[in-house]
Amino acid sequence: MFEQCIVVDEKNHIRKIHPGEQSAISGFYLIGQGLGDIISMVPVIEKTAQVLGEKLVVWTLQPQVFANNPFVEARLHDDYLRQQACTGGRVLIVLPVEGNGVPTRETMHLIDQAAFTVLPLAPEEHSAHLYPSGTEEERMQRLVEPFLSLPRVIVHVNNTFPIRTWPLQCWQELTNRMLTEGCAVFAVGKCMQYHPNRHFDHEKTVHDLAFVHERFCNVCDQLTIQELYALIGLVSVVVTFDSDVLHVANCTETPIVALFTDINPRFRMRISKTAEIGFKTQALYSACSYQFCQSHYGLNNNRCRHEKTAESFCCMPTVEQVYDAVGSSLGTRICH
Repeated sequence: MFEQCIVVDEKNHIRKIHPGEQSAISGFYLIGQGLGDIISMVPVIEKTAQVLGEKLVVWTLQPQVFANNPFVEARLHDDYLRQQACTGGRVLIVLPVEGNGVPTRETMHLIDQAAFTVLPLAPEEHSAHLYPSGTEEERMQRLVEPFLSLPRVIVHVNNTFPIRTWPLQCWQELTNRMLTEGCAVFAVGKCMQYHPNRHFDHEKTVHDLAFVHERFCNVCDQLTIQELYALIGLVSVVVTFDSDVLHVANCTETPIVALFTDINPRFRMRISKTAEIGFKTQALYSACSYQFCQSHYGLNNNRCRHEKTAESFCCMPTVEQVYDAVGSSLGTRICH
């Protein structure tokens, strides 16, 4: 057990764990930055804590993911303090790991990839968990209370990579049609928060749908991760691109309409307790001979030669596709 772990030690060496060094594991050093990537590491981190029988320290740029987690103590990434935690022969498991023999994020589900060099996960262990406080749960319950008799839909109106950004007019048309059909709609999304140790080659913002309606709630930039998790658990369906919100939604059992373009849905969708991939999830995309090639940003030898603007990407789902999928998730056909 743990024979394949990659660890960092007090000399700041990243290496394979030595035989008999299992008892020296004190936690994890997460070098990933994406919120979705960190959430995908939660199952193997919690399993490791359970196997070792102790609460582990996790060093990360996204400590909010682990708020209220009974298995770990999360600390904001700090190279000096992290090195101090490795003194006395203690080591930290490094995630994610890249290199020869390690599956890539395009060939294995993110949750299994995170576990690959640590501990294999049984089918029932693939679910990631978030832990909202009682106050956070109560706040979300008050938010949805006026709409409990109605279908409730979350739309994640992110504006990030062009290849993962639905045009504003698509979100507006979809939202307008759902409001017309009597749904309550919650717009969610979060702008990137600057941190000096982070590096992003794109800006994360959200679309402004500019709706004024009694059944439309704009809570963009207003929710913690745990509040988002609690809110998703109280709605009827979530509509989101492959994104941080998708990974949060995967921690729940709420139906998901997931929009994909360059990533194979198989490696991002929710895994059920029976190892079913795509549990309560409808993956939507438009047919393209280069689908899931990831070449729209110049990867894989630029095999897909479409203009690099959001409106011209061939793989974007249509409003009609998404609208019908929402109706299907609600258990009824929304009228046209």
